[in-house]
Amino acid sequence: GVKEYPADRTALIFMDHGAGWAGWGHDLSHKGDSLNLMELNKALTDGRNAAGFGRFDVILFESCLMSSAEVAAVCRPHGKLMVASEEISYVGGGIYWKGFITGLCKNADMEGEELARLFCDEWRGFFDNHQADQLQEMGRNFPLYVLDLDKMPAVLEAYDALGDVLIKYMQQQGREGWLKIAAARTKTEEYGKMADGSFHCRDLHHFARNLKGLGLDSQRNQLIQAIEGAIIHNITASKRPQARGLSVCFPGTKKEFDGFVMRLADYPKITA
Repeated sequence: GVKEYPADRTALIFMDHGAGWAGWGHDLSHKGDSLNLMELNKALTDGRNAAGFGRFDVILFESCLMSSAEVAAVCRPHGKLMVASEEISYVGGGIYWKGFITGLCKNADMEGEELARLFCDEWRGFFDNHQADQLQEMGRNFPLYVLDLDKMPAVLEAYDALGDVLIKYMQQQGREGWLKIAAARTKTEEYGKMADGSFHCRDLHHFARNLKGLGLDSQRNQLIQAIEGAIIHNITASKRPQARGLSVCFPGTKKEFDGFVMRLADYPKITA
């Protein structure tokens, strides 16, 4: 790869099923096995170390649900920018790659941000200009973002700070406090919801906005500002009006949460 074909700028493109916090890929040669995020991190680390290679200019996910805080945190050491969607995406058979590759051929010197923006714009154009009404309608469900991964530490720090004050709030307010936070979560826009289940992905920016009135403005505003600072380009979706670029796994019941924790508990065994 990078040794055989050295370049001034590099992009890593993932094309397969995505599951956000739950991982990426669906390997049909290994019974549909996927990479969880710890395995993905190890693969990127080992590959870059073996090649003596630094960070990618762009990490691009042509996959569902990968614009999450969990995924961005894993990708931050490996790339400068990340392109992904919060929602279940329709890839369209890669038809929009024609415009993307054509644009790159016309300007092979483009920087990473320009490349990332080009992909987003071609992707949106595929849906908006398609003759099939069904595909135009589908495109209204899929927001797409370019994230500055160097801004993720500030996002995660603000996220942790908000989590700390939410814990204290529930301890002080008891059940009433818990119910108010639960109501804020319920109102928060959800992604990855299907007829047979959900990935429990909720927009982090929208959740922080829904906490208004609880006396937590300093922490929630810090998180809102950090997320907005990390998103440098966005393709909005009219049917996902509250999407702002980063989802987070937020189960709503103990059963859902226990399943989430069980997935996390398996990570050390998988990567040992």
